[in-house]
Amino acid sequence: MFDLSKRSIEIKCPECKKTLTVNFRQVANEESITCSGCSRKIKLVDDKKSVQRGLRDINKAFSDFEKTLRSLGK
Repeated sequence: MFDLSKRSIEIKCPECKKTLTVNFRQVANEESITCSGCSRKIKLVDDKKSVQRGLRDINKAFSDFEKTLRSLGK
């Protein structure tokens, strides 16, 4: 099953500008990560819960699509 929350995105550390890789689930859960370049603690923020809503909606659409494809094969 497709799960967008496991997909990675790159962000830059606001302190040292090192590129860091996080997944959409970490953003939706507003986790804190530690920069591997400067050890700064970074709080991920899902402004207006848009990532959380987007993940839910897209994953539901893929699930519905998979169900439709399975029903066509019957």
